[in-house]
Amino acid sequence: MNTSVYKSQAYATVIHGDGPHACGAAVLGQVLQEIDSRRPRAIIAINVSAETQELLSDSGLWQLHVYADMEYNWRFWGQKNAYLEPSSRKAALWDLPFERVLFFDSDHLPLPSSTAAQRLQALWNLEGPIVAAVNAAQGIRDPCFNGGLLLLHPDPKVARQYKELVKARQRTHNFPCRPDDQAFLNKLFPIWTRIERNVWRIMTTAHARWQACNATSSGALARIADSFHYFRTGTPWTSEHGRCARNGLPCRSDGCQVLTTAYAVWWSGFYRLPARTRQLCMERLPLQW
Repeated sequence: MNTSVYKSQAYATVIHGDGPHACGAAVLGQVLQEIDSRRPRAIIAINVSAETQELLSDSGLWQLHVYADMEYNWRFWGQKNAYLEPSSRKAALWDLPFERVLFFDSDHLPLPSSTAAQRLQALWNLEGPIVAAVNAAQGIRDPCFNGGLLLLHPDPKVARQYKELVKARQRTHNFPCRPDDQAFLNKLFPIWTRIERNVWRIMTTAHARWQACNATSSGALARIADSFHYFRTGTPWTSEHGRCARNGLPCRSDGCQVLTTAYAVWWSGFYRLPARTRQLCMERLPLQW
């Protein structure tokens, strides 16, 4: 594959505000840079301060695409709506200046390993208007896909279609797929390409498999999963498991250490951040250092 093809493809994520998820995005950028330095990384940053922009762009972690709240809402939706706004942020992905984009939520981390680059390339090799993993959350009806990992083709036409869908003010309970932006995404893309487990294996804080209890090292975890999604209250900076892992302590008394291992992987990435980025994050993460 020639260099121009790599430059036409980009990793991406989205953040809103100056909270700790900016540090999650920084760690994601660091790990992606280490695994695949050939492709650029683009972050959609909405309503962020100059300090957060510095945090994200330090040492080339991310190319910034910055929007103010009002600019963002009027540019895409023509309205300000507290309910719709969080569900609409990913629409900016379709306006990015690349031919293809591989999106990770800011709290969704590829696991570093000797085969990580090869596994990521397998994702890039998939085809379809949108490529995603099945939604594993309880209560979600098939065939819904999850919005935490997406391979897509940016297209202003799709961005406009997303705009029209949201401007129609349809609530998520009108759609078969929930919650949040997944309702709109599944409505917009009723036909999608599924990421099979033999291509990419996702583990989450809510669904860490008990058969993974013996994954007591990053290498052992990477042999059974390709990425870990630390969502909701399971983020490394808020979870009790995350605090244990940061301090190098076991976090469970029942012998199942897979969550400790997953959090240790994130904190390892954190401590590899550029010094200035790390310092800015230490000032905003809700932890005692």
